[in-house]
Amino acid sequence: MDDFETAILLSLNPLADKDAYQQATQFVAKVESAHDGWRFCVERLAQPGYRAETRFWCLQVILKAVQNDGPLQAKDKDLLRTVVVQFIAALPGQSASMEQNFVVNKSAQLFAELVGQDYPETWPRAFQEGVIPLLGSDGGKGIALFFSLLQVVDDDLTSKRAAELHATRSVRVKDAMRGDCIEQITSTFTATLASNDLRLMALALDAIRRYSEWVDIQLVVTETLIGLVHQTLGQADATQKPLTASVAAALRAILAKGMPPAHKLELLKLVRVEDLLKSLAMLHKVEDDVLGPEETDLFLAHPQLEIARLVNQIAMVAIECMSYLKSAHAAQIAESALPAALRLVGEDDDPDVTAETMEFINHYIRLCAPNIEANLGGVTAVVNIVIERSIFPPEYNPFDETSSFFALRSKLMTLFKNIVRAAPGLCISSVRQILNEEYSNPEPSPATAELAYALLNRCQLVLASTENADVDETVRLALSTPLRCLEAAELGRKDTNTEAQRTYACFALFTVAYHAHRIITTNSDMLLQVLSPYFDERGLRHPTSAIHRSKTADFLLKFLEKLRAVVVQKYLNEVVYAVITHVGSSTLLTANDRLVLYETLGLVLGFPVRKPTSERSENLRVVLQPLIRELESSKSTRDPSNGLFAVTAFSRVAKGFSSSKADKSDEDGLLNQLWRDCLNAVTDYYLTFQDDAEVNRTVVVFAQTMVDTSGDLILLYIKTLVPLLLKHTNGPLEIKKVLDLVNQVGAQFKEDAFLVINEIFTPVVRKTFAYSVTVCANKLHRSISATTTIVSTVVLEVVIDIHSNILFCSKDASNRSEETRETQELRRTFLSVVHGFLTRNLQTVLTSPENLAILEVVISAYLEGASGNQFDLNSAPSVIKLSFQTLTKMVSLWTKDPNTGQQTDVTGFREFVVEKLSGVCISAPLESQYFFQHGFNTVQAEKALAEIVVLQKLCVERCGAAFSLKLAKDVLPMFGLSVELSEEYGQRVMSDDMKTLGRDFVGLLQELRKIIQGRRLH
Repeated sequence: MDDFETAILLSLNPLADKDAYQQATQFVAKVESAHDGWRFCVERLAQPGYRAETRFWCLQVILKAVQNDGPLQAKDKDLLRTVVVQFIAALPGQSASMEQNFVVNKSAQLFAELVGQDYPETWPRAFQEGVIPLLGSDGGKGIALFFSLLQVVDDDLTSKRAAELHATRSVRVKDAMRGDCIEQITSTFTATLASNDLRLMALALDAIRRYSEWVDIQLVVTETLIGLVHQTLGQADATQKPLTASVAAALRAILAKGMPPAHKLELLKLVRVEDLLKSLAMLHKVEDDVLGPEETDLFLAHPQLEIARLVNQIAMVAIECMSYLKSAHAAQIAESALPAALRLVGEDDDPDVTAETMEFINHYIRLCAPNIEANLGGVTAVVNIVIERSIFPPEYNPFDETSSFFALRSKLMTLFKNIVRAAPGLCISSVRQILNEEYSNPEPSPATAELAYALLNRCQLVLASTENADVDETVRLALSTPLRCLEAAELGRKDTNTEAQRTYACFALFTVAYHAHRIITTNSDMLLQVLSPYFDERGLRHPTSAIHRSKTADFLLKFLEKLRAVVVQKYLNEVVYAVITHVGSSTLLTANDRLVLYETLGLVLGFPVRKPTSERSENLRVVLQPLIRELESSKSTRDPSNGLFAVTAFSRVAKGFSSSKADKSDEDGLLNQLWRDCLNAVTDYYLTFQDDAEVNRTVVVFAQTMVDTSGDLILLYIKTLVPLLLKHTNGPLEIKKVLDLVNQVGAQFKEDAFLVINEIFTPVVRKTFAYSVTVCANKLHRSISATTTIVSTVVLEVVIDIHSNILFCSKDASNRSEETRETQELRRTFLSVVHGFLTRNLQTVLTSPENLAILEVVISAYLEGASGNQFDLNSAPSVIKLSFQTLTKMVSLWTKDPNTGQQTDVTGFREFVVEKLSGVCISAPLESQYFFQHGFNTVQAEKALAEIVVLQKLCVERCGAAFSLKLAKDVLPMFGLSVELSEEYGQRVMSDDMKTLGRDFVGLLQELRKIIQGRRLH
């Protein structure tokens, strides 16, 4: 061992002496990084006696040098190729070890890299010198190395992945090999398959799998291979044949080769796939489904999965040939593949094996659909297998969605739905048979019950648009007579998984009921019978599972939502009583479960009817009165917790009345009185606990719900609630919810809400802006309110800052705090609320004496929003658009139309339009960070700019030449635009149509941006 090898070994041993390790590491790093370090390694590689670790290190250094393609000259390459070929030729005679395997792999990588660079131009005999001689090396010891080299050549040069990375190189190497050596190579495949060496045969099959993708198929599909295929896969035996996975994978790769359908059909005939499929269909389940030791490092799946993939490949090729060639023989092959596929699905418990066959079986069902009677036997077999494989295994917990069975079950259910489309009668009769067998079974199974209901539900979903008498009859049977295994007497008898499966079976039954609303509506007498499981131990009274009870409450809500008409007409008292019993006395239900039941009550009681009945009013009173008492109890005990639940329950009940328009004009006032009692109770409760943050949040939601429920009764309470909510609400998001409430009142009642909104508007504005006033607003307001000279100074300062990449009143969105985002959302909501007032005949709220003092603040919010710089770039264009839409609406409402005289001027607003809005129309898009980053031609930009154009045209219409002169004489020149161009644009604003002015406006902004950028540079 010389010093060089000693250094290498030390550098590979971090546990060596620290100083020695450090010196060795420095030495080898110096050699590796040296310009001629590769040459040093080549010299050592040519010398015998070095250990595998040293040779591996040298090969690695040389490989890096070759890959860098820098230090090597032509004569260097000649030397290197010679040394590498000699090195490889000497490998078969060396003793095997793990370290030696690393040397073999690294030398193969170096050989493949040299081939990739030089073959065939400067190294035309690469394979003749480096690969083919191994076949006669040392009495056949070189054959394994021969295949190792071919593996790496495929990985690095000829495989699909290699072609994707280096397409030109891959094509060049494959073309050269076809003319040079591929026949010699493939003949070795065949010769090796005829040997009795399982390891070499596995390597040959691996090479066939790799190279069949691009070599002439006749070179690999030989009688020897075909004989091995049938010998290995074509004999019924419970013992795993050697090389099963390798043979199946090789044949699959051959059949996957791209070629015309006619050639593929001939290939199927050549391989005698029909005989093979018949044998595969008769194979027994293999107990020892594992790879042999000769196959473990060849990246194969276990044998049965490889067989499943092969069967699927044969079938899909046959189907392709059927589609393109209309071949009866291909159809016969596809038919022959079905028993083998079904055998694999039926006998193998591996979900991967089942999943692998799904593609073919789904295709088969689609092919059979046009002539189902002729293929009924095959389709029936598929249905039976689906039923067999879809039932829950005893150890399976259906709530475990990470289980492989969960994914398999989903695919099987999709397959069953496809079969329902093709053969609905067959599927329904199969479900009916399962139910009948379980009805007569003294020990019915939850797993089987769940399967029957799940399959029945798939039939419902597929056939929902048609009335199928068999489906309807089966659904009525399932719902009217639930299987005994779901009943209370069965609870607690089985293990945890069985209980989970029983729960899932109940849910499956509830799902069938949910989709049976048409049947139940027609046969309303069965409703109470169908409802029974929801209210006993199969549902809300389940003694052990909170999930079971909660999901049942959800199912009940969805179920009754579609059957409200039936309930109201025939069973209102019964249903309300059953639900109230659980919300009032059950100790098993969570608070959220009870709220869901309150929502259910609201849906049922709030169903729209032409005239509310005393029965309905009395039921609502029974629901609301206990909640009112809870509020009174909270006040007396000074504990808001019970009251919080009651207020939330009121909201849930009220939701069901939101669409009930008839109640709002109810002459006898029964329902209105109940809602008045409810509003009084909540208001009194809130007055007591107004300092509690959770109470504030809950009352806001309640008020929002009551706006839709109680009619104009709510307006009186809004006057009381909103000021208090504003007083005790902190944070932008909570204030936003109050704004949403005010907006909802305006949308619901429009001008009828004037008195209420007029009274609360100023407090709303002040509270909103207490959380959103910024320096930016003040700066922009100065720019709007100042004289022309000051406007020029301030606005240009802002615009030039933006074009210097200094964000105006903004930070990068990624750095915004959560509070900043919440503030933006609050401001955006405020802008929408005021815009809503202007479109709902509530514009006088803004100009009334009570609110005139804050009008300037409101308008300033839109002037600030006109640039969008107070908002993130995603929402900026919509804010800009909304701001200019609102300003346009203000101009429309607050300036007199000279043509019709329909509007009365708001004092001073016409002057504001001329003096200030003229500047905003130009400065806002120029100072906008959004337009700076995205330009003026995106879809969102064009929509926003269109609103600015609309505003300009309206201002000219209402204010005449004064507006256009302001633009031409003052605004545009201050941005540096020439007098001539400024006057020209002023004329265009007066004369252009909207579309033409839009183009002119974009051109103007682009010209002004150039001017501003020029000023920045100077």
